[in-house]
Amino acid sequence: MNVVISLVIIYGFKSFGIVWIMTMGGPFYKSELLATYIYKAAFIANKVSYGSAGAVLLALLVVVLTILFNSTREKGD
Repeated sequence: MNVVISLVIIYGFKSFGIVWIMTMGGPFYKSELLATYIYKAAFIANKVSYGSAGAVLLALLVVVLTILFNSTREKGD
């Protein structure tokens, strides 16, 4: 169960495809995620440095949240 919930947290931050297909970030950035921002910055606006920085932040955010989830789950047991 711990692995499944950790993978759901990770996938939740990486969900790019469905948002990009449906709205491309939405009108006035209403449905933009960090993943869509990274894609737009790196490949559409041609600002690869912003895309790289966003990808590093996304990776750090996912790692920190996964560690926090695992530590709170272990305290409960």
